[in-house]
Amino acid sequence: MCKSKYIGVIGKFKKRKKKEMGIVKDLLLGKEYIFQDSKLGEFKTRIRNVNNKKNHTWLGTFFINGQKSETVIISEGNVESPFKDQLKAIHSIIDSIDLINQKVESEWKISEASNGNYEENWLSNNYLSVIVPRKIENNSFEINYESNNENSSKMISLIWENSRISEFEILK
Repeated sequence: MCKSKYIGVIGKFKKRKKKEMGIVKDLLLGKEYIFQDSKLGEFKTRIRNVNNKKNHTWLGTFFINGQKSETVIISEGNVESPFKDQLKAIHSIIDSIDLINQKVESEWKISEASNGNYEENWLSNNYLSVIVPRKIENNSFEINYESNNENSSKMISLIWENSRISEFEILK
């Protein structure tokens, strides 16, 4: 009987401690806000002052069919949600991922033609790791592909602007 009494006290202490840590976290980092997008799922941000007019960074993750890892999606927004234009552009990127992959392959073949480093099966060895806004005013995004191999530091980085690749780089 004593044992269960202490377990109950410990459980209450842990709940109280967790609640106190949540309060401290909210004071230091701001209160967590969640926005649910019908296509991309949940985006989260932390906001300390809801009355301010500054932009906030919203973070979400999304599984693209056929990938082994999630894609991290970062968007700028206001207190209520990511900016609608950015969400629309991100939806477009996700919807056109096959076209983007084809363009990446073409760019890679062109850039690596002289040194023979093009990988025929690059898409099965890499995944779309992150989509990040580059310029808010024109909805351009940096898109990065990373290797599925944790020991590889290879990354394919591109700027997607006006439905085309404006910059392309392979980082090794």
